[in-house]
Amino acid sequence: MSHTHDIADALHRCARAFDEADIDALADCFTVDGELVSHEGPTVGRPAIHEALKERRGDPEGAQPRHLITNIEIDPQSDGSVACRSYYALLMIDSQGIAIASAGAYFDRFVKDEGVWRISRRYVKVDPHPVAA
Repeated sequence: MSHTHDIADALHRCARAFDEADIDALADCFTVDGELVSHEGPTVGRPAIHEALKERRGDPEGAQPRHLITNIEIDPQSDGSVACRSYYALLMIDSQGIAIASAGAYFDRFVKDEGVWRISRRYVKVDPHPVAA
């Protein structure tokens, strides 16, 4: 059975929640014992993830973030979980225009939790910024 549509929806739900500063919905994308790993280190548990993402999201009155998620690769696992790899670009939009704030890849493990696909582990790989000449 293919989970492609459901997993893509879950990815987009997370991105939209971040972009719209809906931190409760964003944290709900993770399991209660979920893990978020980035260059800032690991964050474990939905309450800790909620606080970390609230801080990362920053001032909702500032620049408007917009995620672009692409190249979604989904690999169902024998234990019922789904491994997912996707690429992202995070745009920031303000009165000065549009800038790419970050780009990289998400490496996610999704599990079905209370009938909803949630992230049990997300590793965020941020691409290095090019050096200006």
